[in-house]
Amino acid sequence: MLLLAGLEGLAIVYFLKAFEPSKADMLAGHAFDSSTLTPSVSEGVFSVLARQVLAFGSAAIFIGIAFKLQFWEGAVIMLPIGIGMLLLAIAWQSSTVV
Repeated sequence: MLLLAGLEGLAIVYFLKAFEPSKADMLAGHAFDSSTLTPSVSEGVFSVLARQVLAFGSAAIFIGIAFKLQFWEGAVIMLPIGIGMLLLAIAWQSSTVV
């Protein structure tokens, strides 16, 4: 039971991490433009999207593992989707970092 609670907690943390402002924006003290509530342009759109795909994939994997431990249906779908999202995000980030 504690293992499931831990997996669900990790899934929530990784899901919320997708919406975290970049470290450069947090150090600068202005994570959002107050007039439009959009992220500042110090980080590219593709970098933010890759970080979000990575976080969503991690959350999907943890939920899939929890489903697998409970023998619920849906683990067969969640695990490959999460792994695919992680592979996509890692390939995307490695191709853009040169």
